[in-house]
Amino acid sequence: MDTQENQLESTIGSDIPAPIGNVVSHIMTPGSSLNPTFLLLLDCSLGLLLTVFLLLLAMSKSLHFVALILIELGLWASVKLYASLPDSYRSCGTLMF
Repeated sequence: MDTQENQLESTIGSDIPAPIGNVVSHIMTPGSSLNPTFLLLLDCSLGLLLTVFLLLLAMSKSLHFVALILIELGLWASVKLYASLPDSYRSCGTLMF
């Protein structure tokens, strides 16, 4: 049983290229979410997602995409708000506005 698990782990581990593994391990370290490069990548991915939702809304005229756009914009705004907070607010665990 252990040999099957070891084979599975070695197979999964060998499929991930080294640069992707480095990025994933860097993202998982505490405090890395405030890295300007990470924030730029996040902005690009959320902007691309917004573009896709807007195109789908234009093609289908479905209200579901309006809801998805609002959720995506709320997520984007909350990430931007968190990144702009001073360190003292982030470290205490509670926010007082």
